[in-house]
Amino acid sequence: MRTEFEALRTAGSEPGRTKLKALYEYNTKLTGDYRRKLDTTRGQIFSTECKNNLCKLSRWAVESQLVGADTINLGFASRKDNRSKDEYDLLGVHAIMTRELNTNLTLNYNICWGTFMEILKIIQE
Repeated sequence: MRTEFEALRTAGSEPGRTKLKALYEYNTKLTGDYRRKLDTTRGQIFSTECKNNLCKLSRWAVESQLVGADTINLGFASRKDNRSKDEYDLLGVHAIMTRELNTNLTLNYNICWGTFMEILKIIQE
């Protein structure tokens, strides 16, 4: 599987690879209003995003594991104006260890590889 990492972390105690991804607020009723609540309830917003975007976060976690990235930096972005589709504000960044994200998502790599093998069998037929 082809994947890549976006950045090298050189500052701090240990250098390492990291993935950079963004979660976009598209509906404040579903995401919990990033602008007002991100500073006080970041964990709650993150768990809501895990529930609403499980497939996307799982894909990012598997990519991170395959490339050997030890952290994922998740940016929380919100539209500057509800009508504007092109302009966003970056409201905050949350760094999470790849292993911790896998645990939060209850990601089982045996199931992931099993699904991958079944898709290959279908393609080969």
